[in-house]
Amino acid sequence: MAAPSPSHSLARIHGALQLPLYDRCKEIKYIIEESSIKDLHSLLPMLLENIFGFNNTQGWGLKTISASWQPYDFVALRDFLSPNGPVMQTVYRLLVENIYRFEFPLKCLPWPSRCLIDEGAIPVLYMNKLQFLTNGQAADYILLNAFEYYLFHFSYYLVNAQHLRAGSYNWNTPTDALYIALVEEYMNYFLPAEGTGVPPIRTASTPLPSSPINSSKASYSSFQGSPFGSPKSREASPFSLRSFMRSGSQQQQQTPTTVEQSGGNQQETWRSETFLQIVAEMWLNQNSLETAQRYGFSPGSNTENVLPCQDHVKVIRMLVKHVHYFTNSVRPENISSLHQCHYGSYWDGFKRSAMSQEIQKKLYSFLKHSFLRWPLDYSFRLVLETWLSYVQPWRYFGGKDGESPTHKQETVQDRAVDAVWQQFVTDNLLFFTVLFQLFLPRVFRTDLSHPRNTYMLFRVCKVFSQMGLNTLIEQAECALTDVHYPLRHGYSPNKSFTHPAGRSSTAAVLRIQFAELEGPGFQYQPLFSLECENMVCRHRINSQQW
Repeated sequence: MAAPSPSHSLARIHGALQLPLYDRCKEIKYIIEESSIKDLHSLLPMLLENIFGFNNTQGWGLKTISASWQPYDFVALRDFLSPNGPVMQTVYRLLVENIYRFEFPLKCLPWPSRCLIDEGAIPVLYMNKLQFLTNGQAADYILLNAFEYYLFHFSYYLVNAQHLRAGSYNWNTPTDALYIALVEEYMNYFLPAEGTGVPPIRTASTPLPSSPINSSKASYSSFQGSPFGSPKSREASPFSLRSFMRSGSQQQQQTPTTVEQSGGNQQETWRSETFLQIVAEMWLNQNSLETAQRYGFSPGSNTENVLPCQDHVKVIRMLVKHVHYFTNSVRPENISSLHQCHYGSYWDGFKRSAMSQEIQKKLYSFLKHSFLRWPLDYSFRLVLETWLSYVQPWRYFGGKDGESPTHKQETVQDRAVDAVWQQFVTDNLLFFTVLFQLFLPRVFRTDLSHPRNTYMLFRVCKVFSQMGLNTLIEQAECALTDVHYPLRHGYSPNKSFTHPAGRSSTAAVLRIQFAELEGPGFQYQPLFSLECENMVCRHRINSQQW
């Protein structure tokens, strides 16, 4: 039987899109199975734009469909868009020959990335995706393979201003909201805490990605303000002391077809890397500190100031918690800390670097922007809990078989923060100190007689009063002024501090971290300083007056 012509397939799709949702998913599944790869190249853009409400179309209601109110539609659409569903199988079929590309509008990218592209400083994520006109200007679209094209549509759906105007959808029960359920399913599939990587593609062998994802020898644009970091920052990760301890053999580029003896297929891992890069770009990079510092936010100017909605923040917290579980699932032998220098399979290496390379810098900008601009009401607790989740990676371990780590019961026991987390605290010092000092003025300006506001203050005090945490923060701060600062309080240092390069370079690495996260000229105010102590005392006096 001859395959249907592209025009016939398009006509069938148009007809199927008019059906009720449950029947629509079923009919389109049949059309996809009967269509050739060439037909699918024409069908996929139309299908995704219709599903996600692109170009002023209404969409299929991913934010509004719930398991409680529309159980049949919920199950049908979740299965339709699942990692092994008909749409993703279409994506994988189009990846087989690796020749089909799809146009995604440049205007839909985050404003900081668009600014860099206009300046000619192309972020690494968009390398080999931009098209240039004869006059040297970038085209108004990027070219993506089918997998990237789907992920850009899916992640853009959360921040699309067209859908934000409809307001918040009260995603209080994650398993009840379709979009949240899909986010969680994708995270569990592409960033699995268990196993040695993402399951292989069933239809055919995986092609190479269309851009040098996570390649240590990729060609980068030399621009210090890039949200993706300079070549040196991506290659040596200046946020981490362990970058000074890499051996030359570990810098070598592996071929994409290499299967590590200890587990982890790089050819399959690229999907996990691509997934994390794209969602971090679209969800966290809507506001960049260095771009805001250069352009500013003023009425009538060609700038954007995006304040995330509550549902957006909820998804970010889900992502932060899951990536903590993902990173903490690495259980190497003969090593005392997950954040020490240790290299095994390619998959394990990706797990260790996922948070620091893809999330850290964008999340810092996201949180700081929210701390400065979020309204002074109780809705700020969503941002607050996202921050507190990030600075407590020791809470996110394990999870029962078949149970999402996002839903694992979070209980904080009255025990000291172990000294093995010194490396994490040092690598993320600004999250502990600068954001804390930004939180205090917010407390001064809120009505602490209201129980909700008081509870937010209680949450922060409870986290920062954990035994041992203040010692880890103080030791990291003291390294800024004394590289030979003696480690006290019975602390057993890890390898990064005992190694000569790590011990002598702690202050330099922290200053590089400050420049990367805050920009040049940043003046660090220690948390354990007289100025900060006076600020806390003023708060205590004010709180006693209520």
